[in-house]
Amino acid sequence: MFSPHYDFSTTEQNEIYNYWQQIISQTKTTKTLLLPPPNITGNLHLGHALNSVLQDFLVRFSYLQKKPIKWIAGIDHAGIATQSKIEKLKLVKLNTDDKKRAYTLQTWYPQSRKIFTYQWQKLGLLLDYDKASFTLDPAIQNQVKEAFIKLYQDDIEVEHRPTQSKLYYLKYPLVNSNDYLLVATSRPETIFADMSLLVNPRDQRYQKYLGQQIQHPVTKKIIPILAEEKVEITFGTGVLKCTPGHDFTDYELGQKHQLSVVSCCDEKGILNELAGE
Repeated sequence: MFSPHYDFSTTEQNEIYNYWQQIISQTKTTKTLLLPPPNITGNLHLGHALNSVLQDFLVRFSYLQKKPIKWIAGIDHAGIATQSKIEKLKLVKLNTDDKKRAYTLQTWYPQSRKIFTYQWQKLGLLLDYDKASFTLDPAIQNQVKEAFIKLYQDDIEVEHRPTQSKLYYLKYPLVNSNDYLLVATSRPETIFADMSLLVNPRDQRYQKYLGQQIQHPVTKKIIPILAEEKVEITFGTGVLKCTPGHDFTDYELGQKHQLSVVSCCDEKGILNELAGE
C-alpha cells in the first residue's frame, strides 16, 4: 500500500541519493573539485554544512550543463589542533614521541571519517567517496613533497625581501693574546655551531690576523681565522662567523674551506647539547 503522506526520508535519502551515487560512480570526467578537507578534531558543524551546500550547487549545475565535475571528499589531519585534541582526550600523554602520536592519530582517523561520511550523506551531497583522501595518506604526502621540491628547484618556493633586523655584536678573543675580533650577526642563536671566522683578504684591518686562531667565547673551542673574498668589507664589522650547519651560504663556504658541519638545535628547533645548559 502507498503511504498517505510523502516520506522524504525514504525517497530523498534512499532512492534519490542512491540514484545520484550511481551516476557519480559512472561519470568519467577530467574536471575535479576537492572539498576543503575538514579537521578530524570533532563533528561537522553548521559552517561546514553551509560551505558544502554551496559547492553542491556548483557540482549539480555542472551535471545539468553536461559538463560534470567530480567532487572529491577529503579529511585534514589538522596538525597541532588534532594533537591538542588527542592529548585533551588523554589518548596520548603530553611527552609522547612523534611516532606514537602519529600512530594514535592514524587509528583515530577511521572513526572521524565514518562520522563525517554519515553527516555528508545526510546532507545528500554529490561527493565521490571512492576517491576520498586523507592528508596523511602516503600518496598525498609524496605529492606535497614533490611540489615543494619542484618549487625549490625552480627557485620560487621562497620570496626574498630585504628587511630591517637587529645586529648583535660578539667578541671572539684571540688565542694567546688580549686582542679580539668583533663579529656582527643577526643570528646569535647559532653561535654554538661556529666553525671559523672569515675576513676579506683585501680588508687591511684584519690582514694581520689571517692564519691565527680564536677561542670561541661560549664553547671555548679553538677555531681558525680564514681568508674569504666573498665577505663584504662594509657589512657589520667585516668579520663573518661561519656556521655551515645553519645557513646555505655558510654551508658552501664551509665546503670550500673544509669545515665541519654541525647543528646546535634538533629537528624541533630546540637547542641541543652543543648549547650546554
